[in-house]
Amino acid sequence: MNKQRLEQLFSGLLVLSFFLPWVDDGFISLSAMQYPGFVLGISGNGQAAFLYALYLIPVLAVAVILFSFQGKNTKVLSLVLGALSIVLGGYILYEGAFAFGSFIAILAGLGIVVTELKEDWEHYISISSVSNVFQPFQISNDYLDKGNDNLDKGFLGHPIGLRTLFLTEMWERMSYYGMRALLVLYMTGTITNFNPGLGWTQMESQAIYGIYVGMVYFMVVPGGWIADNILGHQKAVLYGAMIIALGHFTLAIPVEQTFFLGLIFVVLGTGLLKGNISTIVGKLYKEDDSRRESGYTIFYMAINIGSTLGFLVCSYLGEKIGWHWGFGAAGIGMSFGVLQFIFSKKLLGVAGINPNPMEDRRRAKLVLGTKVSLGVMFVVIASGLLGFYSIEPRVFAENFSYFLTVVAGLYFLYLFFFAGLTSAEKRNLLLLGLLFIGAAAFWSGFDQSASSLSIFARDYTDLSVSGYIIPVGWLQFANPIFVVIFAPIFAGIWTHLGRINLNPALPIKFALGLVLMAVSFVIMLFAVELAMETAPVGMRWLILTYLLQTWGELTLSPIGLAAFSRYSPKKYIGQMFGLWFLASAIGGVLAGLLGGDAMDAGLESISPVFNFMIKYYLAIALILIVLSRFIKRPDSPKSEDKEAAN
Repeated sequence: MNKQRLEQLFSGLLVLSFFLPWVDDGFISLSAMQYPGFVLGISGNGQAAFLYALYLIPVLAVAVILFSFQGKNTKVLSLVLGALSIVLGGYILYEGAFAFGSFIAILAGLGIVVTELKEDWEHYISISSVSNVFQPFQISNDYLDKGNDNLDKGFLGHPIGLRTLFLTEMWERMSYYGMRALLVLYMTGTITNFNPGLGWTQMESQAIYGIYVGMVYFMVVPGGWIADNILGHQKAVLYGAMIIALGHFTLAIPVEQTFFLGLIFVVLGTGLLKGNISTIVGKLYKEDDSRRESGYTIFYMAINIGSTLGFLVCSYLGEKIGWHWGFGAAGIGMSFGVLQFIFSKKLLGVAGINPNPMEDRRRAKLVLGTKVSLGVMFVVIASGLLGFYSIEPRVFAENFSYFLTVVAGLYFLYLFFFAGLTSAEKRNLLLLGLLFIGAAAFWSGFDQSASSLSIFARDYTDLSVSGYIIPVGWLQFANPIFVVIFAPIFAGIWTHLGRINLNPALPIKFALGLVLMAVSFVIMLFAVELAMETAPVGMRWLILTYLLQTWGELTLSPIGLAAFSRYSPKKYIGQMFGLWFLASAIGGVLAGLLGGDAMDAGLESISPVFNFMIKYYLAIALILIVLSRFIKRPDSPKSEDKEAAN
């Protein structure tokens, strides 16, 4: 979108904001048009000049739109308009009665200022010493020209581009997990203490958590499609990271009205980034490169280093200082990720830089369809935020889980029967479908860490260490620490078993992960029984639970990523990674529903739900083991020889 269109867009939003509520004290809602008259009526004329300045917003905005359409320079006018919107919206925020319209005004004001100053900033950075700040991120052309070895083995014996993706993923996961650790705690927190939360019920909060996690991973599917057909994977990752940062900064605004809007931004941004960055990892390697699985394991360590940072920083700031400080820290972390990706993306070369080849005419139709879809989505979201309709979270979460399951099933059927796949690709697709089932089941338990297990830690666990009460979220970084410790060990085990021809089939590895997940909830059953007698219980119960879940994760998640990278139909690889994350979406929604049931009535309601989950994971593990006998391993020597002969 060019500068002229952005001027028109942000100015149009400012005209719209003038008629939306700027002030809402719980008893009365006032638009910018109504606010001056109301205040002057009760407090006299001392604020007249300041208040009447509100009326300049639509006047200046209309002027910018008209001049922009005529091709005239609107820089000064736009900067005045943007500054006025930010100042007046900020004043309302300071007064503490912030409403949706004033938020739109601040956001649009920032947008129009950035639009007008973007070229100036780029020029300044390019000619001044400011660029030295970014030297650690910049890669010299001399380094790239020194030979293929720098590019192919420049990062821990892997392609140098893996470093760029490693750091981007690390900062994105820092922001995601740091915010997620606070989410349920913030929603269920009381509204009367020093750090007031939203005071929502367990059932409602857990359902919203499940919807959010499900939406995050569901949007990876259209994000993969957009990257495959329109943007290319590199642009999708960059745009996604920028939108995620915007979402976290929106959550940092201490107003309830911005809560859902911030979550929506994070969902949309993650949809563009998450699947596509994993796709680029696979594209760094040649088809027969044996380093691929270990490369994904290294990449997976970035996830866990980032999540450790997120739990450590965001949990402390959010729980001990203020929830919105934690959300803001997540935004700063994602901003670091954006910067380093911009300045080191040249290391990626052509990996994922271009979308699939197609006729310009067809691509133009796809772009138009995408714009229309985004427009419809904007109208639906805006209507909900403005209160035109309401949603019952629990009912929505249940229906959303059914929807996701149907979408996944239909997509697998489409690929199998109508996508023109070869017999070998269809055989691989059956295997990936089996792994999909195992992954969806696994994540429904794993995501309890920020759901029911987080509430158990807060309400029924002794969190004191030498007299200091640690933040609840700090317990969650047991998982990433365990991953960093055990990931090399598990990678070495799989490598060794492969050398001696004893490497288990992929479904068997997934079944092992589910068995470990079941055992972790057996441990929690003992913790619940003990809490009923002598609450609070020690932290060791949760730490042991997280250890078992980590071992299960290492038998499933990096293996699944590598499998989807290797065995997906190449034409649909971006969408297949989206499908992999769709399993996480289903698991996330189920996690919210199960967590709500578990914590609905305190300790008494936990045991029946956890008992059900244990039986559920063991049943899925048994199904994987049985069905694996009917699906020929695509990585077996016999299978590969047959493919070569064909």
